[in-house]
Amino acid sequence: MKRTMIKFAAIASLALAGTVHAGVSVVANPDVGDVTLSADEVTALFLAKANSVGSVDASPVDQEGNAVRETFVEEVMGRNESQMKSYWSRLVFTGKGEPPQAFSSDAEVLDYVRSNSGAIGYVDSAADTSGTNVVFTLN
Repeated sequence: MKRTMIKFAAIASLALAGTVHAGVSVVANPDVGDVTLSADEVTALFLAKANSVGSVDASPVDQEGNAVRETFVEEVMGRNESQMKSYWSRLVFTGKGEPPQAFSSDAEVLDYVRSNSGAIGYVDSAADTSGTNVVFTLN
């Protein structure tokens, strides 16, 4: 009986550990230079309220439909998915902006960021970010 309880507790602990959010790293093409951004600066870039990092025009890219996006939107930007959809709908309707291009994986974001001047995106902090500059990290 005691072994069963221990096994159950171990399995429950592993299941709960899986629900903890992953860290997020915001990465930029190396041409932006060695900079560190605040959460507010990152949010401004991803809401099209700012359009440069230093003297480089920024081109943010998004992710779609995954846990990294959920963490980024909620923990970095302080919003939820519904608020994001509403925000971009208003900007698109008024002709004041378009949402960032979206990719479906960390690998796609990293490939884009590495290959495009001014590109900035976010990935799971466990991803291999070599060839990019990490400008913000949420652990």
